[in-house]
Amino acid sequence: MKQVKVAVNDDEIMKCYPIMRQLHPHLVEESFVTQIKKLMKEKFYLLYIEKSSVVVAVSGFHVCENLGNGKYLYLDDLVTDAKHRSKGYGKALLDWIFAFAVQHKIRQVVLDSEVQKFEAHRFYLQNNMKISCHHFSYFT
Repeated sequence: MKQVKVAVNDDEIMKCYPIMRQLHPHLVEESFVTQIKKLMKEKFYLLYIEKSSVVVAVSGFHVCENLGNGKYLYLDDLVTDAKHRSKGYGKALLDWIFAFAVQHKIRQVVLDSEVQKFEAHRFYLQNNMKISCHHFSYFT
């Protein structure tokens, strides 16, 4: 059974760092806990799954609200350790997130995925997510 846990203390947050860094290589270990705690003040949740006391998958999301979507869940991060992919960990996290959304009367779960991440797109589509918009960015 893949038990999803919510990271709440420094040790749990830090255990998620090696996997989160696979998705975001720019992250700095020494500031990771501080960054996550800052995000948590803004309705951010950090989830993880362990196998034999080692974190194998993590996810981060915000509960948000705006005029267009109402209350929604923005899925910031979803990553499974490269050695543990295709074993159901990502699906377990996504299922937990969908259940959280239903339980909290959140209208939709949304995410952005870089255009070249075809495997991720296939995973999201297989899990009943739809491509609903294009995301545009302007960098200064």
